[in-house]
Amino acid sequence: MRLILLLITTLFILSASGEERECARNICLNGGTCLVDDISRRFSCRCPPGFAGSLCQEACTLKCANGVCVKGTLGKEQCQCTQGWSGALCEVSGSSLEGCTRTEDCGIGER
Repeated sequence: MRLILLLITTLFILSASGEERECARNICLNGGTCLVDDISRRFSCRCPPGFAGSLCQEACTLKCANGVCVKGTLGKEQCQCTQGWSGALCEVSGSSLEGCTRTEDCGIGER
């Protein structure tokens, strides 16, 4: 009975420490945070804005004027604008849109 209890305790300790080793061994890049799924015991990375990929190794390439470049779940890049800014590259000030009734009159989408 003692041998079985010792074996169960050893297995529990090894499996718990394996979760910590998983993140220590698979370091996320570019400031990503390593997470371990309790059920599958696999790691994943939570990437900061501007990075994507399984290890946060892919940098976003859009040059957002007043915001940050983010990659969606399918890897598509887009700018996430700070408050008061809009446009594909966050280049349109909210105050510059006052009085506009049509987007073509406001310079939105022009490059």
